[in-house]
Amino acid sequence: MTAARSVRIVVTGAESTGKTMLAAHLADRFGARLVPERLRAYVDESGRLPTASDMEEVARQHCEAEDRILADGGERLYVYDTDLWTVVIYARHHFGDCPQWIVDEAELRRPDLYLLLRDDIPWVPDPQRDGPETRRELQHVFETTIPRAGPCVSVSGTGLARTKRAEEAVAEILRAAGGATVSP
Repeated sequence: MTAARSVRIVVTGAESTGKTMLAAHLADRFGARLVPERLRAYVDESGRLPTASDMEEVARQHCEAEDRILADGGERLYVYDTDLWTVVIYARHHFGDCPQWIVDEAELRRPDLYLLLRDDIPWVPDPQRDGPETRRELQHVFETTIPRAGPCVSVSGTGLARTKRAEEAVAEILRAAGGATVSP
């Protein structure tokens, strides 16, 4: 019998697709360690929207937080509320470019699975969000970028159907990684 290994799953997608809620749910449901979104925390802490020059600091903080959480070790599953690809996509969209070291680091930190959330739920206003038009533009970028970044499962639908699809994808990758898992 093969020993179970740690699995890293990233919940990602454009703004207002339910990433934070679903990531927290999955972490709770599967007893996983949650790696929170750094960009949102950075905006909350600074009290302003980020500038182009802030993106490198956001990426550094993400890497430091991720490294600290992974160094604690011992977890079977890590659920990320976004990853560095979100920083890359947002920097390119809002500022026209992204420092190459962030792209390179995103390539190095590939997870076992991306759960790419579709933009088929209602857009919810938030001071950190641009609007439904920008969400559609960014969703297209996520849909063309993330599947090239690593294994990807598209998660669509609403309510329980959306949650169940995500849970099934997590259970499947945990089974493939070895060891018992919680049934979805």
